Amino acid sequence: MDPRALPAALFLLLMMAMPVWAQEDPSAPNRIPDLSDFKTPQIVPGESGKYSFSVRNRYEGPIERATLTIEIYKWATLEEARDIGRISDPPQVSEGAGQGYTATLPSLGPNQTTAVSITIGTSKSTPQGTYFVRQMMQFDYNGTHLLMKSRGHFTGQEWDSATTGANGSRAVGGINLTLLGVDGILPDSSFSVKEPIPMWPLALLVGLTGFFGALALVLYLMEEKGHPRLKERFYKSSGKLKQARRLTEQELRKLRREVKVPPGRDERK
Repeated sequence: MDPRALPAALFLLLMMAMPVWAQEDPSAPNRIPDLSDFKTPQIVPGESGKYSFSVRNRYEGPIERATLTIEIYKWATLEEARDIGRISDPPQVSEGAGQGYTATLPSLGPNQTTAVSITIGTSKSTPQGTYFVRQMMQFDYNGTHLLMKSRGHFTGQEWDSATTGANGSRAVGGINLTLLGVDGILPDSSFSVKEPIPMWPLALLVGLTGFFGALALVLYLMEEKGHPRLKERFYKSSGKLKQARRLTEQELRKLRREVKVPPGRDERK
């Protein structure tokens, strides 16, 4: 064997002996913990709702000593947006303090999943709109402590700098993680607070649509198909309506005459 090939052979044997998870890039977008299956509520002011999602370990080794922080950080409507600290009576996380909560996660083996759920409470005066939620996760993997955050933890300037210039630093998925000071990017999420849409206009519209549809069908059958019984019933109904209208008009004219006649005079004179 060529002595010059010995170092390369030893390196290859060492790599083969190492477990697969020791060779992973823990910041790869397809490897970082998967936050998915979000259940985001629409909460009526004064009531509460469940906000939940799942966390799946996509590494080849276990995740240990993990914590996950959930925080409501922004409110927005079509007209404006504000940080959560700049609105009055914002939603509260029942399990935590104010708008935040930190959960301790169990150790997760490869491809294992755990569920995370919080209760969000509101009051009658909580502003209606969309509320944005950010996530932060810290854990140990392969002897390294890792920190991952969602988009809501960074200012617009920080995000623009990290996504437009790598400057020779570590960039994953087009994002310079070194500039952001994290080991991965998690997803943001949101929920809404709003009054339910009243259903009676829709019910009225459906009712009118059905009525006019049935009327159109009756007219079609009368004119095109010539159903004699249907015509007879229709004309009888039409005659009753006309008769009722004439009687109503007569009563109205009578009332007008009575109102115009001065007191003490006989209308027949």
